[in-house]
Amino acid sequence: MEVQYFCRLRPLGEYFIGGEKTFDFWGSKGSAKSNYFIHSEEEISQATILGMIRFVILKKNDLLSDGWNDRGKKEQQKVFIGANGFTIDSSQKTYDYGKLKNISPVFVYEGDELLLHAPLNHKTYWEDENKKSHKNKKYMPFHMCQTGYSDMGQITYVPEDFVAKDGLCYDFMKLNDEEIIDRSDVFQKQIRTRVSKNSAEDGFFKRTYQFLKKGYSFGFYITMEEDWCPETTVKDEIVYMGQEKSAFVLSFERKDRAELKLGTEADKNPDYQVYYIASDSYIEDFSLVKNMICYAIIEKKSYRFLTLQTGNNYAESRRMSERFQFVKAGSVFYVRNGMGEAFKTAFSETDLSRALQQIGFNQMIRIGE
Repeated sequence: MEVQYFCRLRPLGEYFIGGEKTFDFWGSKGSAKSNYFIHSEEEISQATILGMIRFVILKKNDLLSDGWNDRGKKEQQKVFIGANGFTIDSSQKTYDYGKLKNISPVFVYEGDELLLHAPLNHKTYWEDENKKSHKNKKYMPFHMCQTGYSDMGQITYVPEDFVAKDGLCYDFMKLNDEEIIDRSDVFQKQIRTRVSKNSAEDGFFKRTYQFLKKGYSFGFYITMEEDWCPETTVKDEIVYMGQEKSAFVLSFERKDRAELKLGTEADKNPDYQVYYIASDSYIEDFSLVKNMICYAIIEKKSYRFLTLQTGNNYAESRRMSERFQFVKAGSVFYVRNGMGEAFKTAFSETDLSRALQQIGFNQMIRIGE
């Protein structure tokens, strides 16, 4: 039997979560060096959450490795958390994480209220009769207009009221009433100067830490086998993530995951369907969806996953990092009418997509459905 938990994470102070911009990568081995400016990610990646939950499972079952004398625990560890962590491998059809079956996307919460990334088709400002700009306090999608036909004879669209100087919106949006929340109301930065002792020449570098402001937390759902732990609960557990082992407080609450819905019937259009990307997503073959869409507003984000390049023996095997381009949460696709099912199949029905969904990536919502 499987059970679901709502998990809440609260940082105990400043935190530092590394990302692609944290390091410079070069060479075939994917080696790395620090930049002068090192920036923490604001949000926690799904892969980081996976590693943290697997650690908690081992800790609660007294299965953490204790150095060289842990040979007897190896097989038990595989039962509870699986044999391997996550990496992108299109040849691998299933991923086994033992007692852990599924992780939802990680979202920011204001109290118990879920915040989504504001859709990138949100019109940030509106003008009054005196041409004075005001911020839209609610989600207001761009008005799309036809511009002609593509080389394949398909109708094309563009946002008629997009203003380049206003840019795109990178704020948050409350799920229940679509109120826009400024990103600066959620996160706060702290810049510190540090001394590098590991480089050939000692020098200074700047590190940007993140804070969550009061009233905000991270939250996500997990699905576990009911016998994952004798205690079957976690309350105010201290866990560490990211560089410098940033401390967070983790609590579980047994609770079923609610379906995410966005928009109303009024958001529907006879010529296209709008799909909102709810969590960072990897599209294995973008050429498969290119002709299905009449417009898209997307941002990309680089992820690196460790891979094992096997050789003839252990000495010839090595761990490597490989970079992948993901579509960021908040991106939107305008899918041509009649192609919605084909788009969903290409986006989420491949073996790799299912593996990504298992740990919270590749989640999307049709606006107005």
